[in-house]
Amino acid sequence: MKNVFIYGSLKKGFFNHSLISDNPRNKLIRKGFIDGYRLYSLWSYPAIKPSINGERLYVELYSLTDEVFERIDRMEKSAGYVSVEVVDDKDKTGIIYVYERGVDEKRFLPLGNWTKDNERLKIVGDIKDED
Repeated sequence: MKNVFIYGSLKKGFFNHSLISDNPRNKLIRKGFIDGYRLYSLWSYPAIKPSINGERLYVELYSLTDEVFERIDRMEKSAGYVSVEVVDDKDKTGIIYVYERGVDEKRFLPLGNWTKDNERLKIVGDIKDED
């Protein structure tokens, strides 16, 4: 079994969660926060990058079977993520996936929590206030 911190499309209620929930041996350990990561929108899924600005990232920590972990690991790595071992706010250790490619700072999500609204959001360009 491997501990993995989930922050996006694999969270409960999101489109990739069935990869976790289809195996009853996978267990939610806790929900909490990890310090030091910035959350970004990449259209219908998120990315994180390391930060020194004190941002917090909302996560769900799961204990996953080796089979499910390997499937998720392949999926994440093929999409440009790298696995990093981290510790959450309650000293629980696990793997999290950090995006290696560039991100647009305009897509930074300061609350650090990927939501259904973020998943549906399609950013089509800058919106400017009229004078």
